[in-house]
Amino acid sequence: MTRSDGASWSRTIYHDSGAGFADLQFVSPTDGWVIHGYPGGAADELLHTTNAGATFTNVRF
Repeated sequence: MTRSDGASWSRTIYHDSGAGFADLQFVSPTDGWVIHGYPGGAADELLHTTNAGATFTNVRF
């Protein structure tokens, strides 16, 4: 993860129980979306970040 346009990086670990991440898209340097898991799988959720991936929030609909 970087918050300095790539000048420095830090390791971020996400424990996903082996579900994997289907897609990741950042629309700005800090605002991004990730699909965690696959439909009908053990994990099936849309996550959103506003702080360059430091934390993600589950989007409920």
